[in-house]
Amino acid sequence: MSLKVSVDAGYGFTKVISSKGKQAVFPSLVGYGRDRLNLLSEKDGKENLENLQVVIRDGGETYNYFIGELAKRESENATYIMGTDRLADHRAKALVLTAVAVVMGDHNDSVEELALGLPLQYYSKHRGELQKAFEQTKAEISFVSGGFVPKTIEFNRVSVYPQAAGALWAQLFNDKGEFRNPKLSGLVGLIDIGFKTTDFIVIDLNDGMRLRSELSGTIEQGMRQVIENSQRWFELQVGNSVDPNEFEHAMLKGDCQFTYSQYIGGQRIRKEYNLRPIYDKFKAELATTIKERVRQKWGSRINFFHMVFLAGGGAMALHKYFDDFELESKLCNTPQMSNAKGFLLMSSIN
Repeated sequence: MSLKVSVDAGYGFTKVISSKGKQAVFPSLVGYGRDRLNLLSEKDGKENLENLQVVIRDGGETYNYFIGELAKRESENATYIMGTDRLADHRAKALVLTAVAVVMGDHNDSVEELALGLPLQYYSKHRGELQKAFEQTKAEISFVSGGFVPKTIEFNRVSVYPQAAGALWAQLFNDKGEFRNPKLSGLVGLIDIGFKTTDFIVIDLNDGMRLRSELSGTIEQGMRQVIENSQRWFELQVGNSVDPNEFEHAMLKGDCQFTYSQYIGGQRIRKEYNLRPIYDKFKAELATTIKERVRQKWGSRINFFHMVFLAGGGAMALHKYFDDFELESKLCNTPQMSNAKGFLLMSSIN
């Protein structure tokens, strides 16, 4: 049976889903791998996305990486691949290859189709480059840890779609390609709130699903800004710099509550902090910025909109702040996975 795989390699998290229904999400963090002391046995064969160490042989080169949560814990040089030149960085490619491998299951042939996405502002310029890079791929990937089986990965076909378009497609159509809500008409928008960027896209349902590119765009702000603003505020309170990865982990995993200790007057003082109020403040500010930028782009044509959908991992955190938006807004089903699901649906009609 042929296999299709869709990967949404975002700046914050990598999301992947296969045509057999297997899916995964892990942080888009990559660090150079090394031998490490493992106090917990990983030889029981259980798959574990939080312990991904991979060795990739690609184009005559061999790379050893920590991926995702393991990179955050173990690597001193773990980084999100943020620059516009990220497509040329093998660490970004490693995220995609790792994602594909973890959802391949018992499939050992080539992947029939790989579906990928790009931010709207980079789509026209870099689509061909990204497509070519993966069409020429034949890589071997093995897992030092993580419990996944080794794979040889190559793709018969590679398709690249605009981010946000995939998420919107997933909201409009079901797995059979049937329109979910026949009552929708006119202009329909989607705001995809990511880690580094926010994409927004508009289509006209009364004009053959035509993309309204003049009403679509990318805002260079996302949930990363909320984390960074919260960290700067906290550092001013304690008078000390904090590790960004540890701070982010505490904010996202610990419900904004954590213990921080420092030397004051020659004594180590441990103090509990609850940053929920300040975190909510910066979330509200980001939501306001996004709404204002979208309003500016849409102008008076906002009155012709039927609905706007909210997608992306950031939508889960910000959707309540859109209650005062002029348009009816609706949080997507599984908002973080929306683009990956949409890319897979779009690939099935090509």
